[in-house]
Amino acid sequence: MDIQKLETLPPPPGVFGSLKAGFDVVSNRVALILLPLGLDLLLWLGPHLSVDGLLSPYFRLVFEQARRGVAEADLDRFIQYQSLMMEWLRDFNLLSLLSKLPPASAPPAPLQAPRSVSPRPRHEQPIP
Repeated sequence: MDIQKLETLPPPPGVFGSLKAGFDVVSNRVALILLPLGLDLLLWLGPHLSVDGLLSPYFRLVFEQARRGVAEADLDRFIQYQSLMMEWLRDFNLLSLLSKLPPASAPPAPLQAPRSVSPRPRHEQPIP
């Protein structure tokens, strides 16, 4: 009978150990924090690029056309929705879309199978 020796694997890292390892990596390579810090400073202190002047006339026209088909009972809700949309349009910063882009770093390394994983041989046993 052939018995395979099971290899003992280290326990998976805990939450605090993972966070500590991440902070250690960043503290050893300060350049890793410069891109997010620069983007935050640009968004907080940089110019506010608004789309209000470009899209506001279009939204007003759309709301005027849509108001004609709204019943009297729903008119208050429609006006609230219109003022909410116009406020959002006025406060939207076009530069905030930069925070949604993927990071400008190198792509992640391809996933590799751990060295301890090996296919198990299939043992055929007769069914009793």
